[in-house]
Amino acid sequence: MKNFKKIIILCAACVLAAGAVKAETGTFIGRGKAVVINKDRGTATKIAYQSAKKKALTEAMRSFIYQGRKDEVNFNRKKPQLLKGPFPYIQSERQVSNNLQGKLLNIAVEIKVDMKGLERFLGKEGVLVTENKQKKKSEFPDIMVIISEEISGTINTVPYTTALISDYLIKKEFEVIDENIVRKNISQEQAVQAVSGNMAAANAVALQYGAGIILTGKTAVQQSSLKFGGMQSYGANITLRAIKADTGDVLAAASADGSFPHINAMTGSRKAAEQAARKAVQKIVKDLENSLESTSNGIIITINPVNYKQLAIFKKILKRDFQDISGMKQKSFISKVAKLDIQYEGGIAYFADEVALKDFGTFTLEVIQFSPGKIDLKLQMK
Repeated sequence: MKNFKKIIILCAACVLAAGAVKAETGTFIGRGKAVVINKDRGTATKIAYQSAKKKALTEAMRSFIYQGRKDEVNFNRKKPQLLKGPFPYIQSERQVSNNLQGKLLNIAVEIKVDMKGLERFLGKEGVLVTENKQKKKSEFPDIMVIISEEISGTINTVPYTTALISDYLIKKEFEVIDENIVRKNISQEQAVQAVSGNMAAANAVALQYGAGIILTGKTAVQQSSLKFGGMQSYGANITLRAIKADTGDVLAAASADGSFPHINAMTGSRKAAEQAARKAVQKIVKDLENSLESTSNGIIITINPVNYKQLAIFKKILKRDFQDISGMKQKSFISKVAKLDIQYEGGIAYFADEVALKDFGTFTLEVIQFSPGKIDLKLQMK
């Protein structure tokens, strides 16, 4: 939530903010008009009241919108649907004035809004793109880049593409673990295993350096039979995957080709590899940033030890008391270990705090550990 809301003063046909917005509650006044036909003031009152209410709601919603960005485009496109209701975030509403001037009826309506609830609603509707991306990027885990590179069938121990990919991620404001530290401290065998999809190896490497995402890739560069003006042509192919280290979920994947003619084999190979890597990482980052526009986070929860009745109670309480849970799926229940997959409209650390402090009746849940996409819980009887 923003630390303050702007108080906007407009003309009589527009909406007035009724005062400074408090931390949790905002007060907004909207003004509506209707023509009284055949002395039917009741019908005119309903029309003017609804118009005033919608204007007040519009102003409340706009207090969250970044003007001139994708947020505003989304809001204008979705506004008719957003104003249809229901409006669970409205705490109260009242008519504050009702004046008839000739046949023109003027009505003012005041609404008090739960600002956190409204922000949650707009986030779920995909309106708050800018704020969602900024918030989620600030919470996005560190990325470890591990590239396996072959030049004409020979392993290149200092991959050309690693520096390019890391630099691109940094420029896009992602946190990247220093490639030199990684290269000095993990074996080539570990790197090859991680790149080949061995999640145990990838997880071990990630945990060692506090990375939540591993960007693995494999580059192959070959000399082509084609020549251009006396220069040899070099072709490269790269495959990249961004993987959650704690759950193994693939967040994004891309592949690309590159080619470069040059008289020098080393320069031609490097240029071709970098060209392919640049195309692939641009696609990966685009997919990652698109995913940041949503407020929803996928979280895997494991509970141990738990019987099925306790699990049923836990799920019921989550659905009833945790308003920010938008979806839940039971993944497994084996040998008193349960695994749930939930969609949560907020940060994983905040959810872990909520669970740790929650009273579940006959038992409590202790947070053993959490990582960017996973929380491990231990059930304890009271």
